[in-house]
Amino acid sequence: MLKHIRSCAGFREPEMVSNMKKKPNIILISMDATRWDHLSCYGYRRNTTPNIDRLASQGVIYQQAICPACWTLPSHASMFTGLYVSQHGTHFDNPVLSRKVVTISEFLKQSGYQTIGFPCNEWLSDAFGFHRGFDTYRFREPWMNQMVQYSKAGSLIVKAYNKLYRSKKGRMSRKVNEWVQQQFQKTYSADTPFYLFVLFSDPHLPYNVYPSTKRYLGGKLPRALKVNQDPHKYIVGKADMKPEEFDLLNGLYDGEISFMDERIGDLLKVISSYVPLEDCMIIITADHGENIGDHGLMAHQYCLYDTLIHVPLIVKYPENADAGTSVPAMVQTNEIVTTILDVIDIPKSSIDSSLQGRSLKPSIVEQSPLAFAVSEEPAPNLRRIKCVYPDSDYSSYDRQLRAIRSEEYKFIWASDGRHELVNLKTDPQEKTNIINDQPEKAREMESTLEQWLASIDTDALSEKTVATCDDAVVHRLKDLGYL
Repeated sequence: MLKHIRSCAGFREPEMVSNMKKKPNIILISMDATRWDHLSCYGYRRNTTPNIDRLASQGVIYQQAICPACWTLPSHASMFTGLYVSQHGTHFDNPVLSRKVVTISEFLKQSGYQTIGFPCNEWLSDAFGFHRGFDTYRFREPWMNQMVQYSKAGSLIVKAYNKLYRSKKGRMSRKVNEWVQQQFQKTYSADTPFYLFVLFSDPHLPYNVYPSTKRYLGGKLPRALKVNQDPHKYIVGKADMKPEEFDLLNGLYDGEISFMDERIGDLLKVISSYVPLEDCMIIITADHGENIGDHGLMAHQYCLYDTLIHVPLIVKYPENADAGTSVPAMVQTNEIVTTILDVIDIPKSSIDSSLQGRSLKPSIVEQSPLAFAVSEEPAPNLRRIKCVYPDSDYSSYDRQLRAIRSEEYKFIWASDGRHELVNLKTDPQEKTNIINDQPEKAREMESTLEQWLASIDTDALSEKTVATCDDAVVHRLKDLGYL
């Protein structure tokens, strides 16, 4: 069936299924809304991530990893398919992952892997097609499915469940690790390689309080808990926030990252009780970053600045190959797919002939530098802001964005004509638009962006599918501030 569905996308059945040698286990850990510059292994002033740091010392740390989108749904679609947003066509106005594209989980399942997925974010639920190719895929307790579908009290049950598991003290992250433990107890076989995907969403707004938070904020914690955490209230000017308030929010945010780091450490302990981690390929990255007052914004919408699209990326290769290596060159997170394919010795054309990414092995990155990275936001989410603040002027956010980024410059194309050009070497905070000072450079980069867009296969964009979400998914997306 998979072969029939994918024939139009260039998919070919993997040749190595029947005589497959033992392949490495693959673990992909995604961290929601996690800024690269808040991880201690990237030089952050706080020791936020000792477990991730330890893994980084055994693997490769990429200093300039760029994600193709600024929020969860399209960024994970790229991470799962190896494609850019304009190729897979998944965004807020078309949220269901097209069946015209192949996911890495589908391919690995066909290649003999046991495929397991546990995401902590409803945007990756089966309602949006991200479950495809997984033998086991769970984003909530199984009993919730029947309760929501058949119980007249479904709405109340959903609210109680979200309050118990989703909103307080990281219970969902702990629950995910329990699910992994239960899954391995039931199905782990040394004769079958596994692909495990886990998404931890702790750093996402609203920020909670953990022991590490108290360590970072001390006596300032009571004040921090009173600071506005509604991003839309801030960006429409309904909340006047001072720099010291954003400092407090940074303390809360760092506490979330530290808690998530502890859960990642727990997850790796669970896995190591079944298989040596040295034999595994372990990837840790983020779907996007976070604005905490940067550029007059909060959360992760309405811009393509590096605060959102520059993310952490750490890869521990099997047998700890290239351990301790730091790669300064630019890479993109959609290249995770092509890197996995390289590690298991499969040509990238086997999954999709339109894949443009390289393997991210350090020697290959050095030999084949990336000329430019592309990030896109084709459909801004204005639903919440229109509903809660209908009388506010949000017109400046109602636009499509595309960014093309070199090692030195970034050009941001905007559908309303407010294009930007920044010099990342002299202005890493992207505070000054120099488009009027260097119009030729801007035209050059815009032309390259147009040529790239014209060169890619956009067949998946023709497929429009309406998502069918139950009450639990809708309520949770409201809690997260999307609806």
